[in-house]
Amino acid sequence: MNETNTSSSRVSYSQLEALLAFMEEHRELAAGFLRSTEARHKSQKLWEELGITLNCIGGGSIKTAKGWSKV
Repeated sequence: MNETNTSSSRVSYSQLEALLAFMEEHRELAAGFLRSTEARHKSQKLWEELGITLNCIGGGSIKTAKGWSKV
């Protein structure tokens, strides 16, 4: 089983909407501007927060924070 995807392989429309809304709120994450050591920790925490949110949306994919960062 793939480590980044433990459920459905398809990301739901609701998950994509939530991902887009999160990226609009956190443009620095979307643009990849979080490159310093401290910023990388912030980036990791944001991806973990987003992953939990997206995984709670029913009918879609379940992924790790790293898996969602690749979407």
